[in-house]
Amino acid sequence: MQVEHQPAQHRFIVSLAAGQARLEYSLQETWVNIVHTWVPDSLRGQGVADALMQSCARWCEQQHYQLVATCSYAVRWLERKGYK
Repeated sequence: MQVEHQPAQHRFIVSLAAGQARLEYSLQETWVNIVHTWVPDSLRGQGVADALMQSCARWCEQQHYQLVATCSYAVRWLERKGYK
């Protein structure tokens, strides 16, 4: 599954025949806040949101950004992965 980062739009996307999934974030100085994730019904349960989160977390680590979330899915994902 190919995750595309679109930094000008502050989002990560996965485009598949069944639709487009996205993770949207805000960036303030060195803080990235994941504000929204969305996956089409037909793609849910297939690891798409997890792939979006992994790509975002990897990018944040590379950029030395702190990662936080107001999106409920992202909050739970970060807790499961041990982010503080």
